[in-house]
Amino acid sequence: MSFPLKVEFGRVVRAVITEVMVRRATVSDVVYDTAPVDIPVRALWNTGAGMSVISTKIVEKLALSSAGMGTLTGIGGILRTKLYDVSVTLPNKLIFPQICVAEWEGHRNYDMLIGMDIISRGRFVIDSGAGNTVFTFDI
Repeated sequence: MSFPLKVEFGRVVRAVITEVMVRRATVSDVVYDTAPVDIPVRALWNTGAGMSVISTKIVEKLALSSAGMGTLTGIGGILRTKLYDVSVTLPNKLIFPQICVAEWEGHRNYDMLIGMDIISRGRFVIDSGAGNTVFTFDI
């Protein structure tokens, strides 16, 4: 059992963005190249996304190899894109060791969308009732 992730923003926010750590998913701990092991990534928690996505910048930093092709459907329409297997570690040290993510061009304020593939595995709460947004996530 992990400790809950809890973030207090000090004001009401319209988007929940946290830093997570992302690495290439591996079957074992053996890595034979010089790609970074863990990199910090600003991530938007998005209940409207069915799956998590990472920016092209993160794909390049981790030197990821595609695990296949997939389709993203969103406000911009339908997009064919590459899929990658990554490991995601939340600030409370909760690890999702094998998440299939899609690639997208990214955003100026964040490089990952955490979608329902992760969110649906736990309890996701956003409370702004006291004029201060408090976000919690736990399993």
